[in-house]
Amino acid sequence: MDQSLKLASVSCNQERSKFEELPDCILESIVSFLPLRDAMESSMIFRGLKHIWLNSIQTRRNLVFDVPNIYGSWRQPRKDDEDFIRRVDQFLERYPLPRMGVQELRLPMPTNFGPLYNDDFPHQLLSEQQVKAVAPLKLKSLSLKGFRLRVPPEFDGFNQLTTLCLHSVKVDGIFMSHLFSLGSFLERLTLKNCTWEYFYSHLNIVSGRLNDFKLISCTELEKIEISAPNLASLEYIAKSVYPPSSIVFVNTPKLAKLLYLTDLSTTDPTLLPQTLRQLIPSCPALETLDLQMCAERPQIGSLPTFGNLKQLNLQIKRGYYNSIPIHLRCVVDLLKVAPLLEELTITIEGQREFDETDHQEIRNLDCGFTHNQLKKVKMHGIQGNWYEIEFAIWILKNTTNLEIMVIDPNWKRYLGDGDYIELNHSTWQKGRHRAVVREKLKEVKTDARIRILNRWSLPEK
Repeated sequence: MDQSLKLASVSCNQERSKFEELPDCILESIVSFLPLRDAMESSMIFRGLKHIWLNSIQTRRNLVFDVPNIYGSWRQPRKDDEDFIRRVDQFLERYPLPRMGVQELRLPMPTNFGPLYNDDFPHQLLSEQQVKAVAPLKLKSLSLKGFRLRVPPEFDGFNQLTTLCLHSVKVDGIFMSHLFSLGSFLERLTLKNCTWEYFYSHLNIVSGRLNDFKLISCTELEKIEISAPNLASLEYIAKSVYPPSSIVFVNTPKLAKLLYLTDLSTTDPTLLPQTLRQLIPSCPALETLDLQMCAERPQIGSLPTFGNLKQLNLQIKRGYYNSIPIHLRCVVDLLKVAPLLEELTITIEGQREFDETDHQEIRNLDCGFTHNQLKKVKMHGIQGNWYEIEFAIWILKNTTNLEIMVIDPNWKRYLGDGDYIELNHSTWQKGRHRAVVREKLKEVKTDARIRILNRWSLPEK
């Protein structure tokens, strides 16, 4: 053997020996940060890591079966969903979930492996009847993506779940109708981009434990009934090509946060007022409300009074290149029925032609009405149009305790489940529109601090 190769081999063995001499607690920490496949292969190279690897696997409380964990960080996986599922099955057969004490399992089918819903979720791996000889199943959290979810009537693998997240899953309607009897401990449920295996039009949620529910861009249901006395947070985003569902709040006394986003420009304009009239008396604890409304909607009209609303976020949506002015009268109507409101955020979506015409329609609107609790107003997606400026002037003149107003050309669209997309208006960058807004607002006498951001400012939190 060449002398240089001998020296390199000796040096490598020395370094390997030093690595393996590290305390077990440090080695365990290192292994815990590695994908499953990389950790397994490292234990084959560093023999001293084998017991560390086995201990790490057998005591791991959360498992994520994604491409890096199944194929390793440095390999290009085969674009074959059957191979992916086969590898997951092999791992779980060798290391059963109950024996490992796993409490959280995430199984996202890689979307580039073929069409979604091509494989059934291997529910038998979670069946207590199948694994009770090994150890009691302790799974508390399950996240699936890209599967068909069909389980037999006797399936008991969801009995102990507290969190269930289904993303791009084709769900059996029969399973959905029995979900809360199967998972009586369920506290958090997320359904995102899901479809139904059979015709399924009515979702009836009856749960004494459910605390957080998200229904995002799913194939629409005709009706959703919610009877959940401990529900505190609800996100509902309608799929854009479907009419929104009718939501009936049967028993939701603790609902404190509601996000209700629908594309109302293509649906009945009376839907939002009807929903609010049913929502307000049914949710007395509501503190934060996110709504979407179309730009051309007329005034909302009379509504019951919000008893506890502190934060209101409005997304006003219009079609691109639509020249019709935005009617902000509906915002005034909402302010009237929210006397305890402290923070108002308005986001105007869609491109508009810049219009400096001096109108006073909003400025002269209900001059006798003042709001005494509003402290912070943020206006995103502002281009400097007359109705935007006049509404800002109206707010400054008709709020007695306003502390700050933020005018921002940037805006972000909420996609659901914590995901956003950042956007801005390129026409603001030359400074012309910003100067117009600044000059108009300087005429108003107010104690509030006014911040006018430019295109490249960091978005306001």
